Amino acid sequence: MEKVHTVSEAVYGRDAFAKAIYERLFSFIVSRINEAIEIGSNGHGLKKNNTVMGVLDIYGFEIFESNSFEQFCINYCNEKLQQLFIELVLKQEQEEYRREGITWQNVDYFNNAIICTLIDEAHKGIFAIADEACLSVGKITDEMLIEAMDNKLASHKHYTSRKVAPTDKTLEHRRDFRIKHYAGDVTYSITGFMEKNMDSLYQDFKRLMYCSADPLISEMWPDGDKDITQVTKRPLTAGTLFKNSMVSLVKNLGTKEPYYVRCIKPNDQKSPALFDDTMVEHQVAYLGLLENVRVRRAGFAYRQTYNRFLRRYKMISKYTWPNFRGGSEKDGCRVLIDEQGFSDDVRYGTTKIFIQSPQTISQLEYLRLELIPGIVVFLQKMWRGAIARLRYRKMLAMLTIIKFYRHQKLRKYIDQVNHVFRYSCHKAPHQDRFILAVMLRTLLNGHDAAFHANDAKVRAYREPHTTFCSTVERFPALISPLKPWQKASSLTGIYRFGVPAIITTDQEGQFQSRLLYSLKQMLGIQRIRTTPYHPSSNGMVERLNRTLKQAIRCHNTKWTESLPVVLLGLRACIKEDLNASLLK
Repeated sequence: MEKVHTVSEAVYGRDAFAKAIYERLFSFIVSRINEAIEIGSNGHGLKKNNTVMGVLDIYGFEIFESNSFEQFCINYCNEKLQQLFIELVLKQEQEEYRREGITWQNVDYFNNAIICTLIDEAHKGIFAIADEACLSVGKITDEMLIEAMDNKLASHKHYTSRKVAPTDKTLEHRRDFRIKHYAGDVTYSITGFMEKNMDSLYQDFKRLMYCSADPLISEMWPDGDKDITQVTKRPLTAGTLFKNSMVSLVKNLGTKEPYYVRCIKPNDQKSPALFDDTMVEHQVAYLGLLENVRVRRAGFAYRQTYNRFLRRYKMISKYTWPNFRGGSEKDGCRVLIDEQGFSDDVRYGTTKIFIQSPQTISQLEYLRLELIPGIVVFLQKMWRGAIARLRYRKMLAMLTIIKFYRHQKLRKYIDQVNHVFRYSCHKAPHQDRFILAVMLRTLLNGHDAAFHANDAKVRAYREPHTTFCSTVERFPALISPLKPWQKASSLTGIYRFGVPAIITTDQEGQFQSRLLYSLKQMLGIQRIRTTPYHPSSNGMVERLNRTLKQAIRCHNTKWTESLPVVLLGLRACIKEDLNASLLK
């Protein structure tokens, strides 16, 4: 199927296609740049609520000798941004003063919301009138568009045309209209408005670019995938697209904290040494700088909530450091300001504190910086103390664990010894038996620190020697046939605290004393007398010497130093021979 176009339609299609290619390529490059610099796109998993700093560069108003649809859109953009500036800087600031109950002298300023409404109001604005004309059935010309604008906007004080103001000879009839922008009056030519606003691209061109072998070109034309029969809805006009993008931009800027940098051109000749007073004065006027300066001068340089202000400067006053307990946060801020003598420069709102002079803020910051080093030293001291106390608690825990470990280890050893002794009491006599005079007090030497003073068993071990003797009485004659595994576990205890069951001596006089006889009777020792010349005495003597050597070798001290311990076991000895009491 073929459709024949006129020359003008072909020229229109060519121009629209060229502009569409440029617009798609420009948008594609911008989107790729935004994706490359977007936070979180580097794969580090950054959070979405990171702080973002963006720069919006706007040239400003365009006022030429002949202004068309392009200048109309650019100037509308500046009107919207100026409206945002008024809302955020002028109007919002004065409303905050009234909301906080601060005494305020109102500053008059020009609110350009009426101009923005003239352009983008639904069903009544210039964009809406142009869209309605573009969607009308039949051929609509630019002259018909301006006539529709004259009929609907004749009563608006910021719109005029030759029909509305017949006496204004500067306006061409059925061609020019004028809008009183906040930057000044701008005359626009209606010629080309309809064509530039429609700017519709034939679906054939979109499908042609989508079917391109170049993947980059195909990616930039995703809407070419639809067939001509599938496209039933007419595309949005250029004016509507521009208006929607401005609404999105203003909404995005409204959620941020903007800072304005106002640039003023000194001249139109781009000369570094030329300063045009008239041009500069005009820019100062239409940028609203005078109103901004008046609001700033009459307003307050600093404002902050009471909580944040008190937390930042509370170290300055002794009444608010470290915590203010004399009332509300507002009272704390008042005490701090009164102590420093800044009462005349401060106003107190409902939720915020307002400071008018920047010098007051500088003085507060100076006082704060002087105290910061001392606070840092104090925090370091507290931190080091906390670390030292933590280390001490760890060391104390380690010592406690060691103490209880030794305690349990010693208890286990004593229980094993008692178990061996109890087991040995029930065994039958044997030729190689040993009598173990268990000295538990000696076992505890060097281990007292492992027991708690309140332990019942330890108190029993700490009793006088009579208690020790009663302990020995529990084991009067521990006679055990020592098996090999028993000898391995108890050999040290036997040699340190035991005496042999059978001793062999000769018949010399030193072995005839009554004391030795009493000791032998008490401990149940069997004595074998022999002569040095008896053939069987050699083996007995060797066994006795070997036993004595092993017993002496196991002692840490000399055998004479252990004699008092042995005497403690002689509770049945004859007192007449010793001429002393049992305890002595």
